[in-house]
Amino acid sequence: MHDLHLPLAPGWSLALGGFGRGAVAVGLVAGLLAAVLAWRGRDRAAGWSFAVSVIACAAAFVTLGVLFVQDQFHFRYVFSHGAADHELRYKIAGIWSGQEGSFLLWSLTSGLFALAALRAVGELRRGYLVVVGLVQAALCGILAYESPFALMPLMEGKQFLPPTGQGLPPTLMNYWVTIHPPVIFLGFGSLGVLFAWSVAALASGRLEEWVRPVRPWALVSLSVLGVGLCMGGFWAYETLGWGGFWAWDPVENASLVPWCVVAALVHGVYIQVSRGKGHLATAYLGGLPFLLFGYGTFLTRSGFLGDTSVHSFASMDRSALWILVGLVSVSAVVFHGFFVRAARRWRAENTQPTGPKEKLVGTGQLLLACIGVVTAVGMSVPLIQTLSGQAAKVVEERLYNTVLAFLFVPFLVVMTLAPWVPWRKLAWKDLMGKLANVFAVTIGLVGVTLLFVKGWGGLAAVPDAKSTLLLRYEVPQVPFVIALLAVCYFAVVGNAWRLIEVAIKTKTTVGGLLAHAGVAIALTGLVFSRALEQRQLIALTPIAPAQALGRQWVAKGPTKDFADRNNAVRVEAVSHEGVEEFRPGFYYLSPGEDGQPRPVSWPAVNGRPFYDLYLVVVEMYFEATDPTQMAVGDERALQSAGMLVKYNGLEVEGTPGTPGAVFGAKLTVSFLDGRRLDVKPTFGVASGRKEVVVDEDFSVRLDRIDAADRSAAITLLFRRPAYAAEIFYKPMTILVWWGIGIMGLGGLIAAYQRRFRPSSNVVGHVPIGTENETEPAPESEVAPR
Repeated sequence: MHDLHLPLAPGWSLALGGFGRGAVAVGLVAGLLAAVLAWRGRDRAAGWSFAVSVIACAAAFVTLGVLFVQDQFHFRYVFSHGAADHELRYKIAGIWSGQEGSFLLWSLTSGLFALAALRAVGELRRGYLVVVGLVQAALCGILAYESPFALMPLMEGKQFLPPTGQGLPPTLMNYWVTIHPPVIFLGFGSLGVLFAWSVAALASGRLEEWVRPVRPWALVSLSVLGVGLCMGGFWAYETLGWGGFWAWDPVENASLVPWCVVAALVHGVYIQVSRGKGHLATAYLGGLPFLLFGYGTFLTRSGFLGDTSVHSFASMDRSALWILVGLVSVSAVVFHGFFVRAARRWRAENTQPTGPKEKLVGTGQLLLACIGVVTAVGMSVPLIQTLSGQAAKVVEERLYNTVLAFLFVPFLVVMTLAPWVPWRKLAWKDLMGKLANVFAVTIGLVGVTLLFVKGWGGLAAVPDAKSTLLLRYEVPQVPFVIALLAVCYFAVVGNAWRLIEVAIKTKTTVGGLLAHAGVAIALTGLVFSRALEQRQLIALTPIAPAQALGRQWVAKGPTKDFADRNNAVRVEAVSHEGVEEFRPGFYYLSPGEDGQPRPVSWPAVNGRPFYDLYLVVVEMYFEATDPTQMAVGDERALQSAGMLVKYNGLEVEGTPGTPGAVFGAKLTVSFLDGRRLDVKPTFGVASGRKEVVVDEDFSVRLDRIDAADRSAAITLLFRRPAYAAEIFYKPMTILVWWGIGIMGLGGLIAAYQRRFRPSSNVVGHVPIGTENETEPAPESEVAPR
C-alpha cells in the first residue's frame, strides 16, 4: 500500500467516524435511559431521553452520508458499497445498501415514527416509552457490533485512503435504490410503534382506549409498508430481467407477512370501534407484525437463506445476531405473557349477536391471516432444510400460486361484499338487488376481455396454453384466467360503485373504499400481465432480423464499450406501427474466480396504454455455427450465411509437438454470387487461434485438428456481436402501477379521516340504537380498511 503512494486518511474523516461511533453509543444509552425513566414513572424525562436517542441515530446517519459523499474509502463499509465514479444519488443510496447501513436506517425510521406517535399515545405513554426505548437501544446495540464506521486494516501502522471502493452491486444501480429502501424501512419502523402501543395496552388492561388513537397510525403503517413492498416489485420488474413483479422471494415474503397482519389489525380496529368487540384479538394483531418482521430479519441476516434470495445479506457478526435474536425472543415472550394475563382479566366483551358485516370482516381477517401463515411457512423452508442438514432451497413460485389461489378468490369476494352488507339483519334479496348493477358491469368487462384477449395491439393469445391446479390437473389457461379476472372485476366495480354511493353521505368512507379498489386494480393487473404474458427467445444477429410478436427485431450495436456499466444494446423493432427503439442494458464485469468476465444485463421496457414490450439481452456471442467436423475433401453448405465451405486439407508449419508448431486448415469458400475465396485459419500451441475474415459479416476459425486422419473442426463467426434475447409481451401492466398508487392514496386518506381527536366521543363502540336493520348509521357505513 505504501509503495503505491496512497494518501493518508484525512484527520477530519477519522474524527467524523469517531463521532458516528459515539452517536451510536449515545443512542444506545439514551434508549436504555428512556426505558428506565419510563418504568419509574418519569414520563416527561423519558420522552426527552428517547428524543436524544433518535437525534443520535439521525446524527450517525448523516455522518455516514458525509463519508459516502466525500469518498472516504478507508471506512470498511464505505469501501464495500461506494465508488468514486458513482453518481451522487448512488453515493447516498450506499448508506442503506448493506447490512450495517440498513440497520442504521431501521433504527432511524423506527425512532422517528415512535417519536411522531408519542403525543397520540396518551395515558399509555409510560408502557409505550419503555418498549420503544428498549427497541431503540437494541438496534443501537446491534450497530455497536455491526458498525458502519469500522476502519479498514492499518498498513505499516498507518491509515491510508484507497482511491475508490468496490461500488454497489449491479442490481442496485437503479433509481429505485434511492426510493424503495427508505419507504419500506419507514413501514418497518412503524411496526415497532404498533408493537409498543399494543404491549402498553395489554400491560395496563386499557384495551378500549388505545384503538381510536392507534387507528390512523395503523392505516399509515399499512399504506407505507404496502407501497414500499410494491416498489420492490417495480424494481425487480425493471432490473432483474425475468419479466415479473413478484417471485415469492423469501425476503419479499418477510415483508408481505407482517403487511397481511397489519391489514387484519386495521379491520380488527374497525370492528372494535364500531361494535365494541374483538378487544383481545385486536391487541394481539397489533403486536404480531413486529415479531414477524423480526423473525424475517433473522432469516435474512443470519445466513440461513444462503443463495436462495436476491436480497440476502452476509452473515451478521455473532454478537449482533445474538442481540437480534434476544430482541425478537424477549419481545415475543413478554408480549405473549401480557396477552395471557390480559385474556384472564378481560371480561368486557360486547355480547350482542354477530351480524353479517361483522362476519364478513372477520372472514376477511381470517383469510389475510391464512395468506400470511402460508407465506411464512414457505419462507421458512430454507431455514428448516438448513437445520435438518439439507441444502437450502426456495419453494417454487407455482406452488405458492397454486395454494394461495384458493385464498385469493374468497378474499376478493369478501372485500367486495363487506361494504355492502348491514351490521344486523341481511336480506339477501335486497343485497342482490343492490349488486345488480355491479354484476352487470362485471359481465360487460368480461365480455370485453373475451373479445380482445387475442390481441391488445394485434397479438394473439398463446394457443392451447394450460394452467395447473393442485399441481397435477391441467385446465385451459384462457378460461381459467378469465374466471380470475371476473372476480377481480367484481372487486374493482363493487368497491368503486359503493364508493360513489356512500361518499355523498359521509366522507369518512372514501379512503377505505379507495384502498380496496386500488388493491383489486393492482391484482387485476398482476393476473393479466403474468397469466396472459407471451415470451419468446430470439437471436439478434447482425445479418438478418428476428421475427417475434408480430415485429422484426434488428440489433444495431452497443451504445458504449462493453466494459462500461452504462452500455446498452440498441435494438429496433419494426412493425406496421413504425419503428420502435429499445435499449436493454448489457455489459461485462471484470473476471471472477473462474477467470471469465461476468455479464450483467437489465431490461428495456417500452410501455403502451394496454401492454408493455419487455426486452432483455441474455448473452452476447460471435459463433454463427457450432464447430463443424470436416474430413479432407468434405463440403458443408452454411445456408444462414449463404456460402459453401470446402476443406482441402491440413497444412503444418514447424515441427508437430513443439511449441512453435502451427496448423492451418486450407478452405475454399464459395458464395451465392459465384465468388470464391481461399482462406487458411490457423491454430498454434504458442500462437493460439487466428481467425480469417471471409467477408464483411463473417470470419472463420480453426478450433481443433485430428492428427491421425488430418480432419479439422471449423466454426463460422460473426464479425459483429450477436445477442440471445428474451422478449415479453405483458398485457395491462399499467393497472399494477395505478392500483398501487390508488391503494396508497386511499390508505393515507383513510388515516387522515380517522386521525384521533381527543375531544371526540367516549372511546368504545357505536350505540346499537343508532342503527336499524336496513340503514346503518354513518359509522356503520364505513368500509372495512
